[in-house]
Amino acid sequence: MPTVVGARVRVLAVGIRPTFAAECGVPLPGMVDILDSYGISGWQIGLRQLLSESSRSGRRNERLLDWGRAELEADMVRWHHLGAFATTLRRATANWAAGSHDDDDTLTFWRGWRRNLAHAHSLLITVGLVVSPAALAVLHDVQKSVLPGAGRFAGDVPELLACIRDAATVQLSPQAVDAPPLVLPGHRALLTAALAS
Repeated sequence: MPTVVGARVRVLAVGIRPTFAAECGVPLPGMVDILDSYGISGWQIGLRQLLSESSRSGRRNERLLDWGRAELEADMVRWHHLGAFATTLRRATANWAAGSHDDDDTLTFWRGWRRNLAHAHSLLITVGLVVSPAALAVLHDVQKSVLPGAGRFAGDVPELLACIRDAATVQLSPQAVDAPPLVLPGHRALLTAALAS
């Protein structure tokens, strides 16, 4: 895989989706996902640039281009599902708990997640999000198993999650399908190699 392409994928992961990187075997301690409107559009713009530049270069990587096209399509759908926010939060907190962090880093982590959850809450109450039973189960799990350990660092995240659960319960669709996963099936090895380069 061309080093420049791997570097571009890594920059996207480091800058916007560290949980994505961790899912591909490259943990980024101290980094927080950016899942507000800027982070979501930034990821998609970055993917479009990667696809455009890769398709014009003489060293095309068809497998990476296939992933990029599939990921762009999935990402356009992913953040219309509450489950995408909830499962990313659960994975991010698991990755966070596995590392050692000082108080400032921990405060930054929870402030970042407060921003992400505020965006999810805004989407939920303004335009609506797809709410599956699995999404509510993940929110419940995070409330019961993750937040008590966050203590004072979580700030008002517990209250915000409770508001999200209340609004989501009203919008629950028992037949709803889940969001596309953060790492698309069949592409993990390719992405692991790209992020490691």
